[in-house]
Amino acid sequence: MYTVQYLGNVVDGNPVSFMNLPLNEFKKLILDQLKDGRLVWFGCDCGKDGNRETGLWDDTQFDYASTFDMDLEMSKEDMLDARHSAMNHAMVFTGVNLVKGKPTRWKIENSWGDKVANQGYYICSDTWFDKYVYEAVVHQKYLTPSQKKVLKLKPKVLKPWDPFGSLAD
Repeated sequence: MYTVQYLGNVVDGNPVSFMNLPLNEFKKLILDQLKDGRLVWFGCDCGKDGNRETGLWDDTQFDYASTFDMDLEMSKEDMLDARHSAMNHAMVFTGVNLVKGKPTRWKIENSWGDKVANQGYYICSDTWFDKYVYEAVVHQKYLTPSQKKVLKLKPKVLKPWDPFGSLAD
């Protein structure tokens, strides 16, 4: 469990905390909530590998590595630490395309209006999700018993300048 110093600094407000999970568990919780007909709020870096007009976020649509003949891959952790990526926008997952039970692309509702993308709806590839989705709000009823135990732990307090500490980089 984590929290960020000064986050939720409203008198008598609800504390804001985060559970750090492996990617497969994170996705399963989001999928379970979507399958139950409930939307999922999430925070991501929407400035990477996307096209605002067509409404597609896909980390494979631009081939920068071949253009520059370089390996440009970075881990999610390294991208955060180097400030190459950061949470800078929040949106809502409204659906997911599954092939043999595995997500291939995700349907997103955004707040940029209905004049862009497909009437304000976007698609992201599953690999884009893996790279650039950082947090999601999932109802506790979808958590496993072991995850529910983690909720009771005292959160580690991150400094406000920690890369995880802001949804607006």
